[in-house]
Amino acid sequence: MNRTISGRDALRMMRQVSRQPDGHFTMVHVRVDMDKRTDKGMRKVERCRLRKALPDNLFQIDSDHYLPYEDMDSGDAKMCFKVLCRFVAFPPKYEWIKINWFDK
Repeated sequence: MNRTISGRDALRMMRQVSRQPDGHFTMVHVRVDMDKRTDKGMRKVERCRLRKALPDNLFQIDSDHYLPYEDMDSGDAKMCFKVLCRFVAFPPKYEWIKINWFDK
């Protein structure tokens, strides 16, 4: 797995896939406990799609830093920090691609 993608391109492709009927992607992101300031390991979400952006005044941190998504297997609305999303896989092959958030 030596394929990489910029964060900007990853978001663009996530949006594109999420617009398609029954479209979904797979991702792995780091889970964090913001109260304890510790990580809680990695989460793999097999079938997810982006959901509507969050309002700006919802949290203390700018909502642009969050990646709101729907876990299509559980139907739950979830979110993570964008920069904590580490790998993504898109249809049709679903091959893992490492996300480089700091690549321009």
